[in-house]
Amino acid sequence: MCILCKKRVDSLPVTLPSELSKLEVDRNGLSNVYNIKNDLNVCNEVFRNPLYVLDGTTKATSGYTTTACSGITTASTYTTSGCTAVYNLSEIDEFDLTFNITGNTEYTGYTGNFCYHTFDIQDFIGSEGIVHGQKSKLSNCTPYYKITGHSLNETIVQGDLPKKDAQYILKDFNLFKTQKCDDKLEIDTFKLTTQTVDDMFSEGNYFITVTNPDKPLINFSVNDDPLTTSSLITERVDLAEGQTTIFQIKGKPMGNQFLVTVNGVQITEGQDYITIPDYVGMFEIVNGELEPFLDTLTVTYINNTMNGEDIFNLNEDYLQKDSFIVTGITNDITTSASTRPSINYNPSRERQEILLSSPLKALADVILTVNGVTLTRNVEYYHSSTDNKKLIMDPKYPIKIKDAISIFYLTDDTADMMDLGFYRTLTPTVNWAAPESYSQYLNKDGKFIVQITTHDDSKFESVIQSYDVDFEQLNNIYELTLDELPTDLGKKFLIRVFFFKNFNILFNNIITTRAVSDTASFSVNVEYGKNSY
Repeated sequence: MCILCKKRVDSLPVTLPSELSKLEVDRNGLSNVYNIKNDLNVCNEVFRNPLYVLDGTTKATSGYTTTACSGITTASTYTTSGCTAVYNLSEIDEFDLTFNITGNTEYTGYTGNFCYHTFDIQDFIGSEGIVHGQKSKLSNCTPYYKITGHSLNETIVQGDLPKKDAQYILKDFNLFKTQKCDDKLEIDTFKLTTQTVDDMFSEGNYFITVTNPDKPLINFSVNDDPLTTSSLITERVDLAEGQTTIFQIKGKPMGNQFLVTVNGVQITEGQDYITIPDYVGMFEIVNGELEPFLDTLTVTYINNTMNGEDIFNLNEDYLQKDSFIVTGITNDITTSASTRPSINYNPSRERQEILLSSPLKALADVILTVNGVTLTRNVEYYHSSTDNKKLIMDPKYPIKIKDAISIFYLTDDTADMMDLGFYRTLTPTVNWAAPESYSQYLNKDGKFIVQITTHDDSKFESVIQSYDVDFEQLNNIYELTLDELPTDLGKKFLIRVFFFKNFNILFNNIITTRAVSDTASFSVNVEYGKNSY
């Protein structure tokens, strides 16, 4: 390109206007003539912009018209199904753009900088076709002397660009001082000519940033959860004349789980008493007999106050009771392979540990008895802060061989998940919420995918039901009734909800990002479901 520079002299110019008009001027790039007047001499200097290939970008006018661009961006793959120059700012901290200069290397002899502006294509709307440098979202300049080997690497880090779905055009320019003109003019090649939107698309380099959507939120459903209408009670059982071994509780113990105490001492299930199958709240003393009017019999349980068939209680195991006689104490630092329930001595911590058969439900209380005596939490024993299937004994209260242990507690077999509770149907209705941020997804579309699998399939490798639900811009609560669940796969299931967000880009192409909800568990009362059609 040619730069016409000015030089003031004291005498009139020696070049006649007619001859000046014949001067051949390079109009490629730096083509403006600066303040040419009668009292100016003209100097002619050619500066050619460096030619380069920019790795990490593509051209907006090529490669997208014939190649479909779709798929899900991930942290390890930024180009999926034809997508090029796509960066997921939710999954990477930085990305590189590399200028490989292939020609016009005269810049090395100049004092100046190789620079670029980065424009959000959205800002071109309403710009009347003109692009101004102050609209740039990210600009940077590198001195020529710092460009080594005709290669320049630019690392874009988190915060350099807005964290959003956007399409960008990167346009280079140069800031340098002339060499031939005595005044050493400072030239900005971006301002030297009028930059148009068409110029940006034809000359600039194109790349895309995307973000993952916020994860959907699975909600608790109204499902007649009996735990919300129940209470922990202690019932004194009246001993009638001749009634010495078999007894019936007045209430409905949830899960048919309860603790039995004789004269203030808790007795052990399986050793001192057994429950009678098919009879809710009925049990038999098998180790001795009770004397009416002399012995006191009490039973502690969570009472189900809802009306309905006893089958509810037999199939809803919110409660867990670990009762056993200590026959041995293991000695191990790790307890992952230990038999449960059991007692372990941790030599590293110098503490005894009670290893529960099921995880404790968060914030739930525990009743722990040793030889019928109820111990006090945070005095004689403690809940582990790292293992929800462990109680820790205070060293002053050691457990011994032949001790009778009973632990009565609320459990959650999926303590690391949200538990939606029990549904008394094989076709439960689930619902979830779209986060508030979804309301900002203007001009974007998407869909939810709801997946159901069995309780032991935590990685959803064998999904048993899957549903597509369209995203609605003005809807933030979604509801879905499942197909009938199979009765031969157990009564506990897992659910998760994906959201796939589509970002529509140039040439009717689509970039899709996704998020997945936390996994939630739920149970169905299989027997009730099969017998209440």
